[in-house]
Amino acid sequence: PNFFPFAECDHIDADRNPTDRWHLDYGYCKMGGSTSVACQIAVEQGFDEIVLLGCDGLYQQNRVNHFSKDYVDPDARDNPGTILTNKTLRMAHNTMANECKLRGVTLLNASRVTHLGMHPKVNLDEYLKQLT
Repeated sequence: PNFFPFAECDHIDADRNPTDRWHLDYGYCKMGGSTSVACQIAVEQGFDEIVLLGCDGLYQQNRVNHFSKDYVDPDARDNPGTILTNKTLRMAHNTMANECKLRGVTLLNASRVTHLGMHPKVNLDEYLKQLT
């Protein structure tokens, strides 16, 4: 019941077979990671407003970028992979912004710190207050 299969796509990153469009008729596009996939699922399920949280758009090699320190590679240094990751994230977020706009879906960013300027920024506390 909690398993949600979807077709594999061949969009990998900003340098290897990138895309600037979703392909919901075929399946969810994985380029850019789980945030992009979650956004596509929400749009397909009919949500008309999506609020992002924790999307700073600034992956840093050898830093805590996830909820767990276990993801940090103590031997890693800033490298071309980090540049590619950030390029891919920006590309995926631009695609999310454009695809949501085409579908009449409002996409907001409530992250406290963000380097992603393509989404309107909102303060999470103020946003939640206006819902009550």
